Amino acid sequence: MTVAPETADSYQLQQDHAGRAVDQLHTWLQTKQRVVAVVRGLAAGAQRAEDQFWELLTSDMPEVATGATLTRWGRLVGQDRGTLSDEDYRRVIQAAVLANRCPGDGDSLLRIWQILTAATATRLVETFVGGGATFTLYARRESPLSDSMRTRVVALMQIAKPAGVSMALVETVGPRPLMGFFTSDTEGTLDAAPLARVL
Repeated sequence: MTVAPETADSYQLQQDHAGRAVDQLHTWLQTKQRVVAVVRGLAAGAQRAEDQFWELLTSDMPEVATGATLTRWGRLVGQDRGTLSDEDYRRVIQAAVLANRCPGDGDSLLRIWQILTAATATRLVETFVGGGATFTLYARRESPLSDSMRTRVVALMQIAKPAGVSMALVETVGPRPLMGFFTSDTEGTLDAAPLARVL
């Protein structure tokens, strides 16, 4: 029988090796204090190894990695850090993985857009003009994207979008639905608002 290797997603941290080891003893041995003490002592070593293994397993994951470890993850998906903070770089890495495998459907594009912009609200509007498809992605944020993040967003959305499809990316800044965004106006007037910009 072949057993699949454990991954961070499937492995569960065991936090009480001593208790589990004592539970495995025959009932009559559980009453012997010296036996229980020896078993607990041996299990303490196993617990230390378990804790170290868990730290090793989880500290390198992109969701929690920082500094040089995060930079290594970025190189794996073809994204240099540049001037990005750990938080922005983490989003770029996650989006790059999805963009490289994106099937080009609206839901997938919107998901990548949401990750990259970390927006308070997003919207995708698809239109078909003269036989050609186009879509506009809107994002409402509390503050504008930095120039370096803006460049990454545009580049990754270009990778994710299907060929032959026109795309516009629009960002607006505001704490609540403003300027026609998420109103009954299906097209919205976000792109004409003073606090909106096309990325």
